[in-house]
Amino acid sequence: MRKMLCLLVCCLAGNFVGATTIYSNDFESSVGSEWSATTIKQTPSGQRFLGDWSNTLVTLSLGSIPSHTDIKLEFDLYILQTMDGNNGDIWTLAIQDGPVLLNTTFTNLNNSGQGPRQSYPDNYPSSHPAHTGASAVRSLGYKAGDSTYHLVYTFNHLEDDVVINFQGSSMQSVSDESWGLDNIIVTAVPEPTTISLLTIGFMGILKKRN
Repeated sequence: MRKMLCLLVCCLAGNFVGATTIYSNDFESSVGSEWSATTIKQTPSGQRFLGDWSNTLVTLSLGSIPSHTDIKLEFDLYILQTMDGNNGDIWTLAIQDGPVLLNTTFTNLNNSGQGPRQSYPDNYPSSHPAHTGASAVRSLGYKAGDSTYHLVYTFNHLEDDVVINFQGSSMQSVSDESWGLDNIIVTAVPEPTTISLLTIGFMGILKKRN
């Protein structure tokens, strides 16, 4: 009986449907109409990315999403040139008709710790030293400075489509202060299925028998 239960547990676990990647792009080639802006540029160090922009709303629209309860979003945000943090350069990540995931500032002006401060990894108007939370600094080759932030968010979502808004505001011209996107992955996370719950129940039975 115990062997039969073990076999059943394995079969049920094998049928569990996990998270599904619904979109990914490293922008090494062209992008489609899912993006409201499709310009691809290359950093001085040779890295291709989507951008760059200053005071621009950029949207990613995805449809035909399989059944899910959450969406996981991760990407690299490039903060370029003379972005000067809490002096007014706001960057926002939000879900259309949904939550604002991040409303913050970044700065590349360190000046040996004496430059303007930034709000990230918290929301504006929090105050942190330049480059707090950055995954890389001055790796992209911009003379005026650059920094990379790997952002990861998971939010509740049930609909079969989603629009993700990326936006800069109160910035100088794109030749002075700008940002871009790279290595984006969007994943649909399903709720625990009846199968997975049954599996947990059978595991409990096996534990009692032991």
